[in-house]
Amino acid sequence: MSTQDLNNIPKVYFFCFNYRKDRDIEAIKKEAKTYYDNFSEFVDRFEFKFISLEDDLKDNEEYNDSDLDISCWGFKFSELLNKYNPDIIHVFSDSLEGYHVFEENYGDLPYLTLYTVTGMDPLPRYEEGYLIHLRHAIDVGNLHIVTKSSVVSRMLSELGIRSTQVITKTDMKRNQLNKTNNNNKFTIGFASSPMSDNSWEDRGIPLLLDLASSLSSYQFKIAWRSRNMERLALELQQRKLDNVEVLNGFIDMYDFYKDVDAVVAPYTSFHNNHSSPLSIIEAIALGIPVIVTGQVGIKDIISKYDFGIITEATVEDLVQKVRLLVEKYDYYKKQVDSNGTAVFYLDHIEFHEYIKLYTLISEQTSAPTLKYWQNILNKADKYLVMGEREIAYYYNDERVAAMYDEHRFSEYPMRTFDLIERSAINFLIGKFGPFRVSKD
Repeated sequence: MSTQDLNNIPKVYFFCFNYRKDRDIEAIKKEAKTYYDNFSEFVDRFEFKFISLEDDLKDNEEYNDSDLDISCWGFKFSELLNKYNPDIIHVFSDSLEGYHVFEENYGDLPYLTLYTVTGMDPLPRYEEGYLIHLRHAIDVGNLHIVTKSSVVSRMLSELGIRSTQVITKTDMKRNQLNKTNNNNKFTIGFASSPMSDNSWEDRGIPLLLDLASSLSSYQFKIAWRSRNMERLALELQQRKLDNVEVLNGFIDMYDFYKDVDAVVAPYTSFHNNHSSPLSIIEAIALGIPVIVTGQVGIKDIISKYDFGIITEATVEDLVQKVRLLVEKYDYYKKQVDSNGTAVFYLDHIEFHEYIKLYTLISEQTSAPTLKYWQNILNKADKYLVMGEREIAYYYNDERVAAMYDEHRFSEYPMRTFDLIERSAINFLIGKFGPFRVSKD
């Protein structure tokens, strides 16, 4: 584990998964790279490095991609961590399922980790044991979780997992957008193409095409950065849609937005979706109103500032809300023009929330993992008491277990049990570490 030298600048390593495989496609990677590029240029209090974990690389293999300005490591990278010794690991991923990959490479003392969850489904598959493991990592300060949506923060809170919400920002500048005014039709943009057939319905592609069919007098512009272009082309042909323009492959997003009047995110579920769609963030920052379904994670921010309209995930309500947006377009345009940049543009970079978190985390030291403590106790023929059932058995008192909450040390008999526990902890720390637990 890294011990920060006071003469050195703290090192922050950005991590994402398989960046090279879907170059310029996934919003997760684009967001992570945007922060990395801007922080590297404007923040000198930390040293930054961007790493992509690539599943086609061997154990502890490293490849530097100078064109992308990233380093690529294999999924087993413990030796590389020892070599570079970063102070903070910052992970960008759609769910918390990836945290185990890092702890498997950390060893007994984990690296301090900031983990940004970008998806709407933060833990699609989990076991209670993994939740306990995550809670311990958070409680001792090894893991700090960031979400992009208040909805996701509430989901995690219901699982007993603390998190901090940080609003997604974009570095797209409004003064670089050359808006064209030669549209004969109101143009609706869509730039949240599904990454696979599995997310076709979740991203609302059928709903989007139903909308285009229902609003034949409107123009639709789609930024399609997905491999399944054939399926979209077939759908357009079968529906005989001649009011849909599709841009495929690498896309200059300024060129995409220049003749778009509104941007839509017609998500139909939380699955396979980003909690803070980058196309919606970019549109608002550039002064373009939006229409989103209730399944979009930042609907509360859009509603708060009247950046657009929230719709149900049905074509009937979507048609109605599009017409309402057109009717009141001047009002919503004024709202995004007035507040969009302030909320979603990446400026004052040195004071960004991530920089504040890096500063806080860099002053901490990591603690042993829950697995480490369990192994130590098991070797001593002891065990770790966890959960109400085990507490009741340990104390031989169900009342004690039921009262074991944040107020448990204030009165007798819990105050006495607390002193006993601190004595036991001091025994362990006295044997395995240099510090002691206060009696206060």
